[in-house]
Amino acid sequence: MRRAARSVVVALVALVALVAPAALDVVPSAARADTPPGLWGSVGDPGSRARYDLHVRVRQVLDFDARVELAKFGALDHARALLEDARAEASPDVRLRFDLGEVYYKLDLLPEAVRVLEPATRANEGHPAAADAMVTLAYCYAKLDRPREEHDAYQRYLKLAVDLGPRANATLNLAESEMRLGNLAEAVTGYESALVLTAKLPPTSGAHQTAALAVWGLAVALDRSGEGSRGRAAAARALGLDPGLAIISQDKNVFFVPAYERLWYLALGAGAQAEAAPNAHEALVHRRAQELALRTYVAKATADDRWGGLAKVRLREASALRARAEAAARVAPPPPREPSEIFRF
Repeated sequence: MRRAARSVVVALVALVALVAPAALDVVPSAARADTPPGLWGSVGDPGSRARYDLHVRVRQVLDFDARVELAKFGALDHARALLEDARAEASPDVRLRFDLGEVYYKLDLLPEAVRVLEPATRANEGHPAAADAMVTLAYCYAKLDRPREEHDAYQRYLKLAVDLGPRANATLNLAESEMRLGNLAEAVTGYESALVLTAKLPPTSGAHQTAALAVWGLAVALDRSGEGSRGRAAAARALGLDPGLAIISQDKNVFFVPAYERLWYLALGAGAQAEAAPNAHEALVHRRAQELALRTYVAKATADDRWGGLAKVRLREASALRARAEAAARVAPPPPREPSEIFRF
């Protein structure tokens, strides 16, 4: 599980305006971590102003997201073409190299993004925009299932990052890379460290989501470590932060590598829901969901999945819990009827 940074959502018309030909002549006064070239700088390097203007225009596209996927793709592809035409990958202005890498990432051109961002961040770690580029690089490695390189990118980023919010999110994702590498003790420590950081943040939705994901990750790491009781306790705590499992099942900024990894989280969540169910019939619904999630995980797991054997053990346990829940439901009073079934208008 990884949590990517959120983007501001804008309407289609606003995004099209950013990349329309007429808009290309309009240069905003400032961009993130940027200083436009001064008069003498422009004289000494005539191309510096054009590179800066291109950077600002591209950042307008990168810093926003569109409600319409086709519009977003079109804007990003337009930015890609502009950057490639300007030979951004070899540009003396590293901001354009960072921009190109991020555009490639958002277009899901992950090997291309790595090709640009790895050398650019290595050679320019002191640049104000390098930290954000390292996070993008880490996302690329995560989605390519290269956890060692992802781990390295996050460690490099955390040496530079100051703000607590981004540090908490990076620490969360670093812990996930540790679990992907099989380093469960380090993963547990990482998730706990992320929780310490989120506790210092203002009570925003972003901080809440990071905390919820850290507890979910902690639950999975403990469960895989053989600490079942602690894992279940962490899952119950996570359920309090994410009652409907929406964060781990629906949030578009949360991704899992491999994709079926999500099922282990959902199985623990369903188990916690069963434990908290108000009656035997609801508990049975959740036990069935838990068993199905684990059965699907086992079916999808690749031969080299380090957790495949344990998943089969957890599936047998879930099947036994489901059978017990069925027996309890058979002798339990019928569940209370929904108000909509009682009252007809």
